Amino acid sequence: MTLRLHAASLAAPHDEHGEIPWSKQDSWKLFLKNTPFMSYISRAKAAFSADYSDKLKLINVPTLIITPSYDKLIGREAAKQMLDGIPEATEVVLENTGHMLRFSHPITYAGTIEAFIKEKIK
Repeated sequence: MTLRLHAASLAAPHDEHGEIPWSKQDSWKLFLKNTPFMSYISRAKAAFSADYSDKLKLINVPTLIITPSYDKLIGREAAKQMLDGIPEATEVVLENTGHMLRFSHPITYAGTIEAFIKEKIK
């Protein structure tokens, strides 16, 4: 039940129109197969209690922040916090994507990473 609710909170209106159509049920199956219950509980506790924002300034490597245009689980503030905290971080907002964009838009996701790496190794 918990994983179903989590999968529902990850859903975006763009998922079904992605390069690979994605659904709430696809997320649920993915989590069910790959997330043991105690692992999920530990991740949830860490997400609500850990705060590493003061450590972001210590990151000194090229950093790409890929942000979906629609993400009601994490939200815009998380990307802004990383962008503001990591020196010289680069953000790319992928339009018409949601939280599960690696699965629904894998070509766009991979292309964004590839372009960033090529730019940094010039």
